[in-house]
Amino acid sequence: MNLLDLITKWHNENCFKVKNKGFERFDLGNRSDISKDTKESKDCVILSDEVVSEIRRQAEEMANSDEAKFWGRSANDYFAMLVDFHQRNLKNDLKYDYGIEIETLDNPGWRVRIYMRGLKENKRPFYAVEREISPEDWIHCKIEKGVFKGYGDTEKLEEVFRIFFEWQGISGNDKTIEGAGLLRWLMDWYCGNCDGEWEHCAGISIRTLKNPGWLVNIDLVDTEQENKQFDSIFFNNGESDWMYCTVEQKIFKGRGDPDKLIKILEIFKNWVVE
Repeated sequence: MNLLDLITKWHNENCFKVKNKGFERFDLGNRSDISKDTKESKDCVILSDEVVSEIRRQAEEMANSDEAKFWGRSANDYFAMLVDFHQRNLKNDLKYDYGIEIETLDNPGWRVRIYMRGLKENKRPFYAVEREISPEDWIHCKIEKGVFKGYGDTEKLEEVFRIFFEWQGISGNDKTIEGAGLLRWLMDWYCGNCDGEWEHCAGISIRTLKNPGWLVNIDLVDTEQENKQFDSIFFNNGESDWMYCTVEQKIFKGRGDPDKLIKILEIFKNWVVE
């Protein structure tokens, strides 16, 4: 088992916090299977500089390999998993006890909040994640007062979702599924528009509606789509089959029933790339 596999195993079994430069402190409690390349402190293990360097090297290799699933780069599309999660909870009449919010940050980055009050208690322990390698490489995830809170840089939206769904014990289909690649495309579109100024006054907002359904707002100001013609889309076949998409005041706006999130985002993507 290589070092990264070992750290992954420890992460799944124990709590770890990453301080400043990443992968430096692992809270392992009274674990006895600690290698000679580490030195003990009261409640954690501090890895030597050599081990940290090796972990980083392997992490970089893995991020560019077919095994990048560890970093959230799988064939699964987390938007599809999110829609399934949302619909399952609606069937349990929990639509007024929880909600989902996904927003961009102006630093720049992403924020995810999943309000879980009223959901069936998840007995799996959740271990807070804090990793800050640099201003461009960071992620924080925690549970606070019944709310899952995930924050990360422009590349970490997938990893935030991965952490949440693994904690929930939910796995997607490794085969190509509806919307596969859509999340990565949206992240790339957002990153491509961040220029040090745009992200401070514009961004992306996705959240659930109480009626129920999904809301998507994407700012177009100072993007290539700012003045592009968009033909509005609208249909209403009842509360379980409705959607509209339009552009108003340089904002792409999409609304739809609980099954329409992927469709709304695909309409936006197809319009951008056409």
